[in-house]
Amino acid sequence: MLYIDNVGKSFINNGISVNVLSNITFRVLSGEFFCLLGPSGSGKTTLLRCIGGYEKVTSGTIKLNNHTVSAPGIDRIMVFQGFDQLFAWKTVSGNIEYPLKVNGISRVERRERTEKYLSLVGLHNYANYYPFQLSGGMKQRTAIARALALEPPLLLMDEPFGNLDAITRHTLQRELLRIKDETNTTVLFVTHDIDEAITLGDRILIFSRQGTVKSQIENNLNRPRIPSMPGYASLWANIYETLGEG
Repeated sequence: MLYIDNVGKSFINNGISVNVLSNITFRVLSGEFFCLLGPSGSGKTTLLRCIGGYEKVTSGTIKLNNHTVSAPGIDRIMVFQGFDQLFAWKTVSGNIEYPLKVNGISRVERRERTEKYLSLVGLHNYANYYPFQLSGGMKQRTAIARALALEPPLLLMDEPFGNLDAITRHTLQRELLRIKDETNTTVLFVTHDIDEAITLGDRILIFSRQGTVKSQIENNLNRPRIPSMPGYASLWANIYETLGEG
């Protein structure tokens, strides 16, 4: 459903053109959980922003369902890493309902979708809470529910669990997989954590620090994926070695 063809991205810094991404090409299938893995500064977030339509590519093409991406759209919704992506003055339900209202969804359907996705992320009892009353994990659940309520074909996630403690992060990873299976949403997920990529990804695209693709790895381990299972350690070692090459 998503086609990335020979994408390049550069910025001008003090009059000098700096390449961030070069010759990026890959495909994401409908219903797939696809991970972009690489060190900080390798261009993963920039690519995600280009796919979201927030940045213009310098070269190449991005297509979603055969339509060229040129601007943001409700067919691609992004969940960010930070906890400040919610509207502080709106409740949990108000945050989820707001983008539906902006996009002309009727009052009845807005309420139905809000109830549905509140339940899906386990926040039904917190509908009237404000962001300052929520834990980090609950804020991210709210952000996920808000994104899913628009029912986009593609969910873009930029290290959404990066600021969470290990226990909450692992819990939300499991929850995200459950939600993805229930909604059949395609997920493109940025991370710099090898274990997270293995836990979540059907395929893993590995970036170099120079903003190029080093390798694409099929993840055929059965879920749930835990470090003690057969094949996990060898896959981890393969990814680690690939990341360390050049």
